[in-house]
Amino acid sequence: MHMTVIVDNRSTGEVEGEWGLCIYIEYKGRNILLDSGGSELFFDNCKNSGKK
Repeated sequence: MHMTVIVDNRSTGEVEGEWGLCIYIEYKGRNILLDSGGSELFFDNCKNSGKK
């Protein structure tokens, strides 16, 4: 299992932050998006992180 934080309360140089949480999970060939944060920011952060 591999988990990547897509949206969190803090920004990093690679992704923007906002109130909320979004986690991208890769498990046994499946991709799971846990929550999506408070806006569409998760979509841009996914692209910037290299996630589809």
